[in-house]
Amino acid sequence: MKITPKNSSKNISKSLLFIEKFITFSKMVSMTTPYVATDNKNKLIIGGVKLFNGDKYTGISLSEEKSSLLLLLMNRLEKMSQMASNELSTVLAKQLEFVINSLLKANCDSLGIGRKLSIYYPEIWKKIDWEKEYRNVQFDIMVKVNIEKTGSVF
Repeated sequence: MKITPKNSSKNISKSLLFIEKFITFSKMVSMTTPYVATDNKNKLIIGGVKLFNGDKYTGISLSEEKSSLLLLLMNRLEKMSQMASNELSTVLAKQLEFVINSLLKANCDSLGIGRKLSIYYPEIWKKIDWEKEYRNVQFDIMVKVNIEKTGSVF
């Protein structure tokens, strides 16, 4: 579906885009914001999105479920999911690096690398002193996160 403004011409100035992680505002696109409330224990509840006409709140909100559909219509859910996947991959890789470095520092082979080495490469296993060699094991950490399903973003 292609949407063109009624008064489109070459003289219309470019739309000003303000992009902040999850909110897009433009002269041509109305804004949406997360609907946030508190329960009786002052716990935050995120319950969908509020709809705006330009920069004015319309008084209409969408539920969490409907806001996910809106994001699909806006073709943003997939992009946000990919962004989340990339960020999560980076965070997990850093955490794994910390854990592995801790294991090496403690000389703790809880991943069973020595056991696998002794089973699959017994000739190498017989020639090495695993207690000394374990600290020199090098890991290539690669994390790829693939988000299969998502819930409401807001």
